[in-house]
Amino acid sequence: MKCEKVREILSLYIDNKLSPKSVKEIENHLNRCEFCMKEYEELLKVKKLLAHIPEVELPYGFKEDLHEKLVQCSLEQEKEMEIIQHKNEYKEKSKHLRKFNWRILSGIAAVILMMVVSIFLLDNLPKVQNQELARNKASESEEGSYGIASEPASHAPKFYDTGKGAKPEINEAQMNRADTNFTIAKDEAAMEEKLTPDDGRKVILQGYINLDIEEYDVVHDKIIDLTISKGGFIQSSHTRYKHYNKEQLEKSLRAGNLVIRIPERDFYKVFNEIKKMGTVVNQSINSNDITEQYRDTVSEIENLKIQEKRLREIMDKAENVKEILEVERELNRVRGDINRLTGEIKRWDNLVFLSTIEVYLNEVEIKNSQIQFIDQSIWTKAKNGFIQTTNSLIKFSENTFVSSISYLPVLIFLGILMIVVYFIYRRVKRKFKS
Repeated sequence: MKCEKVREILSLYIDNKLSPKSVKEIENHLNRCEFCMKEYEELLKVKKLLAHIPEVELPYGFKEDLHEKLVQCSLEQEKEMEIIQHKNEYKEKSKHLRKFNWRILSGIAAVILMMVVSIFLLDNLPKVQNQELARNKASESEEGSYGIASEPASHAPKFYDTGKGAKPEINEAQMNRADTNFTIAKDEAAMEEKLTPDDGRKVILQGYINLDIEEYDVVHDKIIDLTISKGGFIQSSHTRYKHYNKEQLEKSLRAGNLVIRIPERDFYKVFNEIKKMGTVVNQSINSNDITEQYRDTVSEIENLKIQEKRLREIMDKAENVKEILEVERELNRVRGDINRLTGEIKRWDNLVFLSTIEVYLNEVEIKNSQIQFIDQSIWTKAKNGFIQTTNSLIKFSENTFVSSISYLPVLIFLGILMIVVYFIYRRVKRKFKS
């Protein structure tokens, strides 16, 4: 039993109003806790002092005065309750009046009107949208435009399969950046040596790379081959078409992501190799040092094993079934903690030994380096588009006018209904005011 609980029921214990079980628990606690024992002794002293104080007679007329004051307090409370009740009734009436506020009624009428207008607008909108969609598809098929925003070819290296592996075509812009890339590579190598743990520390490494590439299959296969050559594996791989051209499949564009697991010693090498396979849009490296947490967990497992050994020795010395069951229950708890922490250690070892790199591949359209002349039919396309848009607007206006005339009886009915509601509102408002 805790000290707070004991102090709460000390008075009942002194007055002998507790059960024998509670009395025994309090006595055991008092024998162990000197603070509670002091408080118990102080309560006994107070009780003894009060027992020696003589009783004082009440003054003459004390009961009558007390009764009058109680009656007066009761009357004052009744008056206060009446005032509060009047205030609540006034608030209820105010709320009821607000419910019939003219703004709410006008809002409801506006919503109904918008619903009516939306009905005949929805009847005509799909037709206009279908016309616009057909026109856009026709213009796309004529221009050969797929709506894919991509970077110029000079911003990303091109890869060509020569039978000896993919080699980048070096253009003038890449030659100008050679010195800068060499300096960055030296800085990354220095960082790799600085961050690589060599003192037995447990560090979980995670990397993320977002690449724009021009040949999806080539880069995808190179990442897989690189991972396997370093002793890693592909944890997951997903590929999808972000732009599918059924007629010209080679012009379809794909995107995908790979999650690869690499031995920790080759993490930075593989990370830098993947970066060279395309144009880096986004990259990040996260390192989580779990050394202290790892060591604490190992120490906790050792302590639990010692505790398990002692429990087994106690079980061998148990004399009855009750003791055996209690020891066995505690032993099961200890074994469960050992298994849980051992699994955590194995998971950490796996994450430390095999680092994770998530690669997102975004295939972009290959742009020609030659200047493309303006299509001679551009003015014809612009003229046809202007005519189609004008005809669509005229058609939409005609349908809107016809629908408005068709729904005129409904609008008249709604106007009459709003007038009736307004007069009812005024009558209810006058009734509450009176």
